[in-house]
Amino acid sequence: MTKQFLELLREHISISARENNLKIITIEKREYMLNNITAYLQNCGMHNATPEQIRPRHMDELKEWIYKNTPTRTRAHINRHIRLCSGAIDLAVRRDMLPYNCLTSIRLKRDADKQIIALNETEVQKFVNFRCEKIPFRNVVRDLFLFQCYTGLSYCDLWRFEIMRDNSITWITCAQGRGKTGRVYWSELTAEAAEILKCNNGEFPLVIMQSYNRTLQKIARSLGIKKHLTTHIARKTFASYMRRRGFSIPAIADMLGNTESVARKHYVEQTRELVAREILRLNELGNPMLKIA
Repeated sequence: MTKQFLELLREHISISARENNLKIITIEKREYMLNNITAYLQNCGMHNATPEQIRPRHMDELKEWIYKNTPTRTRAHINRHIRLCSGAIDLAVRRDMLPYNCLTSIRLKRDADKQIIALNETEVQKFVNFRCEKIPFRNVVRDLFLFQCYTGLSYCDLWRFEIMRDNSITWITCAQGRGKTGRVYWSELTAEAAEILKCNNGEFPLVIMQSYNRTLQKIARSLGIKKHLTTHIARKTFASYMRRRGFSIPAIADMLGNTESVARKHYVEQTRELVAREILRLNELGNPMLKIA
């Protein structure tokens, strides 16, 4: 008996999670996409469709359905749904249920690169000077945000880090790696970050992300900062500042607990000034750019 496409899709998610040792958060995202695909197929009367009945035109219809019925409408979000469907069809091909994967002919369009939003030194200093006597919770959010700006920690790692001392450097890290990716990170616990941690008795109170972001935006408005701030902007602020100081992208990626490609695309903005600085540095060392004889 031929398996239904949705049944095969569930199998593909299960096999992929097991073979690639996927994090729970990644599995949950794939299950969310499965629910969207299921809803689309139910909407067009194809809930019991077999793999051979899934064609490229259905992926075009799926795109339109996602645009109309889900809050996230980026091309990257839609592409992940199509890749998941294609993975299920690949599974059918490997099991000799189909001769080939017809979804591989689909050309996936990428979103235009977004401008990296980060705070400059003046805006960070405004947060340093911020105090709110009437609403103490805003001071807690300020401390969390500044700690992230100084260390590069993500929101989920604010409550699961370790401090290690090695020679003259005090590190902030986690042996289990980041909560999201599992990659081990190494970042310096600066004097400013250490002082914030000390003022909070060595650990931060737990704050729900929605409350954090909502309060952060209120603080930004009161300080005249017109950027839309979230907890993630702190990591981008950290990465941008480190890049301006001259840190390499591989080093910044290790501090963030990301791959180099992710750090380059989402956290670090390349500028002509940085390239010019490197050229001048090499010239000062007596290593000018090669000249053709």
